[in-house]
Amino acid sequence: MRLMTLQDLARVNPIANRHWLSAVDRATSMWLRMPGSIQIDIEGPMPTGERPMIYACNHTHSLDFLPVRYAMYQRGQEWCTWIKPRAYLSRVQSILFANTGNIPMVSRGYLLAADFQQLIGRKPTQDEYLTLREHIDHGARLDCSSIFEALRSTDRDMLGRNFESSRESYSYAIHQLFSEMMTATLKIAKRAIAAGRHMQIYPQGTVSHRLTRARTGVVQAAAALDLPIVPVAISGVPQALAGGLRRKGGRIVIRFGSPIRVRAPQGFQAFNADHERRAARMLELRAADLTFAIDRLLDAPHRISREVDAPRATVARFL
Repeated sequence: MRLMTLQDLARVNPIANRHWLSAVDRATSMWLRMPGSIQIDIEGPMPTGERPMIYACNHTHSLDFLPVRYAMYQRGQEWCTWIKPRAYLSRVQSILFANTGNIPMVSRGYLLAADFQQLIGRKPTQDEYLTLREHIDHGARLDCSSIFEALRSTDRDMLGRNFESSRESYSYAIHQLFSEMMTATLKIAKRAIAAGRHMQIYPQGTVSHRLTRARTGVVQAAAALDLPIVPVAISGVPQALAGGLRRKGGRIVIRFGSPIRVRAPQGFQAFNADHERRAARMLELRAADLTFAIDRLLDAPHRISREVDAPRATVARFL
């Protein structure tokens, strides 16, 4: 299993293989337009200006990025998709995603699970993961078990960042590692934006048949990159696509909403724990605005439901 480190991020270049990426987009377009298979309808004021934007999409299927890429390709626009490091865990997948215009986006959950895997030699159990999340997010105390003590006191290379337990706490180290890795991600994104690429992000953070609330990461990215967020609603993909690349046929509808502008407080630093806490209300409100904007564009089967909670975070989401 290959775990993504700071050094790996430094080598990411999502615009290095432009011609190969264009060939992939052409192949995707041909596959989606094969006779008697899938009808794709595109609705709403899809922006056509030269300035890149962030396209924030709901996520109902592992392949729902394909019809959106088709929509972009039809309009001569290029973009990069922000994806989880899990996609890079095998060598074959790493080569594939490194050459198809993707940008790795870590999370604190991934860093907890990956550092645990690297030090302890196995994935954390669900209970261990949830205990560590409570410690990192809310300052809950860790018990004196040998595993938690090893995490707190073992000096090590923590996914590319040096951790010395005598100088900083385990919790602080995780937060700093997250900030440093997201700073590297933003640098990658800025290079892609300078080359004219749009950004595509799944603000839910996970696949769900019904829309769940947007997380604040997309708002922070928009503030850091000074880009508007375009809500994008994708309906019908689970009905049209089976597992893998098998098609069931049907109608996919992609609806584009009006851009949302993010105005962060002066001096705001994205993905910094202290700044996140101080700007929490603004971040949550803008994320709620985005959730509502996507929801009203969706077909009924995919709209948010008060009876359906967001999928519970599990270690499988990261490793």
